[in-house]
Amino acid sequence: MDWLKKNLVVVISGVVSLVIIGGAGWYLFSKIQADQSIDEQYNDVRSKLSDFEGKKPFPNLENVDAAKEQLEKVNSYLTNASRFFGQPIVTKNWDNTEFLTYLTKTVTDLRNAAQTSKTTIPTNYWFSFAAQNERAQFDSNTMTKVVAQVEDVQMLASACFNAHIYELIAIQRAPVTLDDTNAMTAHASDYLATKRVSTTDFTTIYPYAVTIRCSSTELGAILEGLARAQYGFFVKWVRVEPGEVQAEGGEESAVASGPSYGGGGGMSAAMRRRYGLMPRGGEAAAAQSPEAAQAAQAAAKKIGVVLKEKPLKVMLMIEVIRGLAPTRNP
Repeated sequence: MDWLKKNLVVVISGVVSLVIIGGAGWYLFSKIQADQSIDEQYNDVRSKLSDFEGKKPFPNLENVDAAKEQLEKVNSYLTNASRFFGQPIVTKNWDNTEFLTYLTKTVTDLRNAAQTSKTTIPTNYWFSFAAQNERAQFDSNTMTKVVAQVEDVQMLASACFNAHIYELIAIQRAPVTLDDTNAMTAHASDYLATKRVSTTDFTTIYPYAVTIRCSSTELGAILEGLARAQYGFFVKWVRVEPGEVQAEGGEESAVASGPSYGGGGGMSAAMRRRYGLMPRGGEAAAAQSPEAAQAAQAAAKKIGVVLKEKPLKVMLMIEVIRGLAPTRNP
């Protein structure tokens, strides 16, 4: 203790020196760590810069201007293409009376169009909306999709009538309401049991099946009409089967698109009138004597029939693609 007392100043100086040395070591170590971190950041930035400089095309001012020009072209294309994706006509919440009025008017117009085009449709046909016709109350939450389907069906049926098909057998749609689901048993021919309306980030897709009886020319007219329509009609597939129609008296007969002689080969007068096969003079000319009919048939064999086509039973699976944001008023 005497030595410590005599050398107290030396001891204190040593302790202070050790503290200073320890602090300096800690400071140096922390700075080295910080320097290493800065080096890592520098190397990372340098690596990104090297990658950036190696891009093809290089993002210089010329290429940036070219990218902006291409972006303008893309936006212009999207603007022009958007008109092909129809919008739901519902821009407000319709009440039950308004919807029933709209549905009844649409169905009436389609029936008149079928009569004008001489297209056969099922008796008292509601164009897949029989379930809605039987009700007086509707869910307002699903009204937009139902009204969109009414509009889609109107356009699809009109395309068929404009092509002057022989028969519209059925239009089927995906169920979108509880009423549709409950009616799938009683009105099975109105619905696509395995299909549902799907929604993406930008569109809603409505599936439909249209079954008709027509000639190949009329089928081509339908496809052309859908292609020219200002809506997103996407024909997924077409199934064609040989079709037969019932002539008067219960006989099955094919529709000939070439000339017809004599009695029309067993074809009914209605079918001959529809396909322009009635001889000059109308039905009176068709009701000729057996001898005259045999002579006409013999002449037809000598001339030859250029084309003989049966009516086709056709099913088209179609998707209607609609944008989500309503832009049109009813």
